[in-house]
Amino acid sequence: MSETYQDNYQQSQTKTLPTLSFSEITKKEYKLGRESEDMTTRQLQKIADAVCSEFGVVQVPISFEGRQPHKHDGKRLKRYQLGVHQRTNFGNSRIQIYKYTAMRQKQRSAKGSISTLLHELCHYFDYRVCGLRKSIHSAGFYKRIGQLKDMLSC
Repeated sequence: MSETYQDNYQQSQTKTLPTLSFSEITKKEYKLGRESEDMTTRQLQKIADAVCSEFGVVQVPISFEGRQPHKHDGKRLKRYQLGVHQRTNFGNSRIQIYKYTAMRQKQRSAKGSISTLLHELCHYFDYRVCGLRKSIHSAGFYKRIGQLKDMLSC
């Protein structure tokens, strides 16, 4: 591992999100979204906007469309992507949540879509809230996702 990667990895391991007491409105948006029969872009955007507001960061545009990019060996699905957080050269971000499954092209569940949204928001918060230079899938990253889910569920 390069020194820069190691430094970033160590920082990612130790960073936590500030513990906030989310408003009842934010918690309600999250709960209603998880109970939804049919997830929409608007619902995901409302949840993202509410959570970003709680952390005092710029709201990030959400898109909810398309089929999960994937790789398979002709028999089995080997790898697929549920969503992506993208940063521009200007420091802006956007989040894409894939609406349809990789192989069967069925619409993903509301719970799965929201879980992916929280994952991608944590990448965004790594830059905006935690001050990390890179957002990586470390144990600390997954701990921050757990923190976020706990704050929304209390």
